[in-house]
Amino acid sequence: MKNCPVKHCNQFMDGDTLACRSHWAMVPKDVRDEFRRICRVAAGTPSHVAAVKKVEEFLTRRAC
Repeated sequence: MKNCPVKHCNQFMDGDTLACRSHWAMVPKDVRDEFRRICRVAAGTPSHVAAVKKVEEFLTRRAC
């Protein structure tokens, strides 16, 4: 397990998320669903990179 990347958070991330449970819940459901769908069908593609960036940008704006 990895630590949550959100600044000052020392919780662990769940397997298929980009943040700990509480921070992942802050990400809108449609963004989470899109991320998971792209991870299943297009991991490693530019679409996947864009989905990761979208989640990271949201967490940077909202969770800090």
